[in-house]
Amino acid sequence: MKPAGGMRGRCCRGTGTGGTTPPIRISRVEPLKTGRDLLRLSFFNACYASGVQDFNLDLRVLYRGYGYMMVKIEGTDDLDGGRCAVVTDVSLQWLECHFPEVIRNAEERPAYDPDSIARFLDQVAGSG
Repeated sequence: MKPAGGMRGRCCRGTGTGGTTPPIRISRVEPLKTGRDLLRLSFFNACYASGVQDFNLDLRVLYRGYGYMMVKIEGTDDLDGGRCAVVTDVSLQWLECHFPEVIRNAEERPAYDPDSIARFLDQVAGSG
């Protein structure tokens, strides 16, 4: 997951009634340097119900793995323990599952590596 230069992530957010997996374009990742594993993630959600929107969320990193991180969204301390999310790289398999028409209608299929997928998504979104 890298900021800018491509639509680099998807965010699987759980709510009390289920979860979503929208593609997000990460524009900035800023460590908050509090010693509490906090960072600010700036991104736009391409599939937000009210239309594409920019977000700046403070996140507590619960776990980091190769190509993903599990985070708690700060300021969501409600009865269920708060909202959590898993932010991962967009994979070709994920695109084929959730947006098969994008792959089917593409002039050129992207390669499997994250940089190729990011360039492909930039072209599809008209920002590449």
